[in-house]
Amino acid sequence: MKTQQIRLYTSSIFALTQASTLLRAGVIILLAMTAATSYGATQTTPAQQLNEDYQKTIASAYHELANTSAFKVSSPDLTTLISEVNSADKNNNPDRAVGLAAANMDIIQKNINAKELPELSRIILKNHATSLAKEILEYSKKNGDRYTQAKQQFEFAKYYASQSQWDDAIAHLKTFDLTNDVPPQDGDEAYIIVGAALQGKKKHRDALQYYKKIKPDSAHYAIAQLNLALVYIRQDWWTDAQITLEDAIKAAPKDDIEIVNRLYTIMGFSQLQQGFYRNARDSFRHVKINSEYSNRALLGIGMSALNQEDYAGAINAFQKLKTQDGNDMSVAQSYLLEAFTLTKTKQNDNATEKYNEAISYYGNKTNYYDNLLKTIKENNPSSPSVLNIKLDEDIIKEHADIKTLAEELNSLTKLQSYPLSKNTLQQSAVMYSRLYKVYLDSITEAVTKKQFVFNSYLNQSNFGLTRLYDNQ
Repeated sequence: MKTQQIRLYTSSIFALTQASTLLRAGVIILLAMTAATSYGATQTTPAQQLNEDYQKTIASAYHELANTSAFKVSSPDLTTLISEVNSADKNNNPDRAVGLAAANMDIIQKNINAKELPELSRIILKNHATSLAKEILEYSKKNGDRYTQAKQQFEFAKYYASQSQWDDAIAHLKTFDLTNDVPPQDGDEAYIIVGAALQGKKKHRDALQYYKKIKPDSAHYAIAQLNLALVYIRQDWWTDAQITLEDAIKAAPKDDIEIVNRLYTIMGFSQLQQGFYRNARDSFRHVKINSEYSNRALLGIGMSALNQEDYAGAINAFQKLKTQDGNDMSVAQSYLLEAFTLTKTKQNDNATEKYNEAISYYGNKTNYYDNLLKTIKENNPSSPSVLNIKLDEDIIKEHADIKTLAEELNSLTKLQSYPLSKNTLQQSAVMYSRLYKVYLDSITEAVTKKQFVFNSYLNQSNFGLTRLYDNQ
């Protein structure tokens, strides 16, 4: 499993408040699995209803286009179909990727037991056309062998896990035998999904049992150990977490250096939390400079040095952070931390300068988000320019629904360029308006939260400067 997939099932929060170190290491952020209710037994939520209506809209459009020449393949065989669907997906043409599958369902049905077919379902699901993927699933239930059915169900489980829809993911995993119906590596990934969902339900001991099912020779072993360590950290079983992280580092695949960087980052913050500052600095130094975790590791080095009263080392780390990507929250925290560290060294003039620099930096950020919120509020629905706004990466990571909504809106836009009936075009336009309203609400909420964080840093900087003046 690659680093991108790791993020589907695990996440850790390293929070900094005031000018002192506050760490909540390795907290898995997962929606709870509702064990007491059966799949589909709960009342439909507005979000579920919106998705159902979206699926009906695109299914109607694709079925209408199936008999046209828009989605004919160059050769009527599964290999060609998968190749052309793959090509469309890689070229960011979701309409063509899904349309090809919808228009060539006869090829899919003739090859329902082909081992390559789950790849087709994966691409369809990736582009959020669950209604079409369900058609393939239902056909496999009636005409496919046991292995085919399990693989189709597993693709659904992985998709719903990527969307943090844990009830749906578990429901699909329950339809087949994890041990006997899929290859061992798929079964191990399924155990990770189940464990993550149980952890979200705070059933820690149950989650541990699933992670421990994954053996050292599995390609997913390092990830299972990472999850295991996060469970231990959450329960304050620090020694067990440390041993598990060390084991995971040894077992990590050599071709996936990012999981090693992630493991060292988690280990470093865990050690920092326990007061092992020298060990923490050593762990953070193992994180590669070009890693996506390098800024967090650099922040950890600075925080460790600050706790060791190595103020020169801390200042050096925070100054390096300030030269990095300005949209990274570790970079944002470094402005306040550098100013605070300078007060510890009694360099009051320098501290005053850096507090003013921090106030300017955070003030510019809050102004940026104020203007962004104003742009969103004043958006003209008939000319949806908000879709062209480039949101910060961390906003996209923290709000998966925003990315999904944007992709669905893109699919609807592209569908409207095809020769559809007037009725279908109208349905598509209405669906677009509904989705777009939810999209605006989602990005408004996300940007408001980001604005609140920077306002907090701004207030802390002002407080720090005021306190410095009072002491003088």
